[in-house]
Amino acid sequence: MLGRAFQILGVKGEELAENEQSWKARIVFQGSNVRTKSGTPATDLYEEISNAPASFAAARAALGVASLRGFQGTLRDAESAYLQALLDAPTRTPAFVELPEEWWPDSWYHDGSKRSKPKFVRPHCRLLRALYGHPEAGALWEKTLQTIMTELGWRNLQGHGGVFVHTKSKAIMVVYVDDMLLLASLRDTGRHWRALEKKVDFKEAEGNLERYLGARYRFSDFDTKSPKALRKLLTDMDDYAASACAKFEAEYGKRLSKVSTPHLPAEEVAKLGTPGRFADSCASHVATLLFLGRVARPDISVAVQRLCRVVSKWTTTHDSMLLRLFSYLRSRGPISLVAELGPMDLEGVRLLLWSDADLCGDPEDTKSTSGLFIELENPETGHRWPISRAVRRQGATAGSTAEAETVALCSAVKQDGIPLVELIDFMLCGARRPLELEAKVDNTQCLAAVHRGYSKKLRYLERIQRIAIGSVHELIENGDLVATYAPTDTHRGDGFTKALVPAKFITAREHMSMQVA
Repeated sequence: MLGRAFQILGVKGEELAENEQSWKARIVFQGSNVRTKSGTPATDLYEEISNAPASFAAARAALGVASLRGFQGTLRDAESAYLQALLDAPTRTPAFVELPEEWWPDSWYHDGSKRSKPKFVRPHCRLLRALYGHPEAGALWEKTLQTIMTELGWRNLQGHGGVFVHTKSKAIMVVYVDDMLLLASLRDTGRHWRALEKKVDFKEAEGNLERYLGARYRFSDFDTKSPKALRKLLTDMDDYAASACAKFEAEYGKRLSKVSTPHLPAEEVAKLGTPGRFADSCASHVATLLFLGRVARPDISVAVQRLCRVVSKWTTTHDSMLLRLFSYLRSRGPISLVAELGPMDLEGVRLLLWSDADLCGDPEDTKSTSGLFIELENPETGHRWPISRAVRRQGATAGSTAEAETVALCSAVKQDGIPLVELIDFMLCGARRPLELEAKVDNTQCLAAVHRGYSKKLRYLERIQRIAIGSVHELIENGDLVATYAPTDTHRGDGFTKALVPAKFITAREHMSMQVA
């Protein structure tokens, strides 16, 4: 296989203060343009091209478990992680890489350092390491790390790549590409890092959890004098949001006005528009906001998801929606996602799944929107730890609210709820009885259907929506799920389904565990 290498140069931490920024260059392999001598498509020769780094939800769940078990969090970056994995092996198709001429050594020229008479035409070098950009690099690094972790006594749960638990100390390691987050007791933290140092190259010594996956974290230290004390995690991306607003404002050419919500009124969204001003740059702006919403700003989830669907058909109406969203971010100011749990919550904690749906609520689409919010909560203390949320457009147009709500519930339980219960129980290592999953729904017809296991009015769901009510009913029958009613006014998933008016939006933001400075 033949490919070429090139260099990417950028600013790391561009959203931070200038003294915290740094220039970073990385040599990458152009994986999109790989050729073979025989003409065989390169894709037929790749052995491993998929990898599964830990999800944001897994990282938040691990931090919640750390609070329950009295663990401390420390973080390290693996040095050029992918390059620690070998690409070249006797059983693999050899890969060669073409280097830009400015990288050639003097020995590749007849006149040495004068570099005017090259000896070769387009020379290629054997590629020995999993260079960034190579389609197999991520999977090879993951496989290499998996082998190392297994040798050191760590195990992971199938289907949850990047999450490891130590067989003896019960410590937790969450790996997202090269970011390694260790959650362990104060006694075991140093021991685990020293063992890993012998097999993995790191950039620096371990440090406290402060910046992780683009956000700023403030995680309460474990206090040996008060081991049962409440632990608190504040997550914010204020610097990132301010930087995104500044870039948009520079392109817009005007100062953004103050607004109380990120949502444009429905009557304005429904208007037909001509091609928009930001059609060429909208994908960049929306991707920036999508990352912001996923990590630390659930309050913009609905607005961002609706814009994600229209980047290829952008109009002046979408210009107004984007302007409104950035205006909200600019006027809102500092805001944090708050999570609280402590060792006193261990026995009483449960996993709450707030499932909701909005029937045909998007002015630009007839398909309903499913909303999801998942958190750990102890009902006795009231302590809560947000883990996951989602805004999803349903696969087919629903004919009733009951249908939309049932589709949302069944999908959320199978795709999100049950896998998270398995993951959290795995990380708890038997420290308590199996975790209870409780689904909160604000539609009585939906609840009646899943409790009975059948609904004559919804009997078409399996064919039209690919949803089987019976599967959720079986979970309820077996005691793996409790499904109960919650009024719309107190339902914490409501803010993930629709554009709310200001008064309701503020309540929804509080339900998301967001704290405004």
